[in-house]
Amino acid sequence: MTDSGEVAVDAAVVGRLVTAQCPQWANLPVELIASTGTDNALFRLGDDMVVRLPRVRWAVAQVAKEQRWLPWLAPRLPVAIPVPLAQRDALTRAAIASLASVIDADAATAVWDAAVQAPRWSGMPVWIHGDLQPANLLVSDGHLCAVLDFGGLGVGDPACDLIAAWNLLTADARDVFRDALAALSRHTINAVLRLEYT
Repeated sequence: MTDSGEVAVDAAVVGRLVTAQCPQWANLPVELIASTGTDNALFRLGDDMVVRLPRVRWAVAQVAKEQRWLPWLAPRLPVAIPVPLAQRDALTRAAIASLASVIDADAATAVWDAAVQAPRWSGMPVWIHGDLQPANLLVSDGHLCAVLDFGGLGVGDPACDLIAAWNLLTADARDVFRDALAALSRHTINAVLRLEYT
């Protein structure tokens, strides 16, 4: 274990685990997959499998959550699958301040102030993924074909998953996305999607 509490896992460890627990795959090559993920280490096993191991102790519970809910969700979703803004006020303001040399901090703060004032979700809580960032979405032939990493799965305000528009889409595409979500609060959507790097 490292000083940060991260468990040191390498291809040799994965190979031993596979041999002990899944001997039918013991002869398959194991290769570390470069990843910016913070919760799990990923290793390619053969040509078409992946071994995923928690890197930190607190990520272990996410595995149980995925095993419980993904079989139930899978047949109900159109793609393959293996906090409201105000609750993150202090963290967001600190993040904006730390990025002052990269972004227009005054503009970002103004957008955040508007977002915090947005009305709370008044509908029934809905399923949210919680981490719809590029590394968790697979595309084939220009179309979304799978969503990965359901460790942040929860029930809550659907605005939580709107971040995908900011970190996946161009400014023009965000306009189309915003129009397509007219059923949601226009104020909430605009506040979430307007923030851009300068």
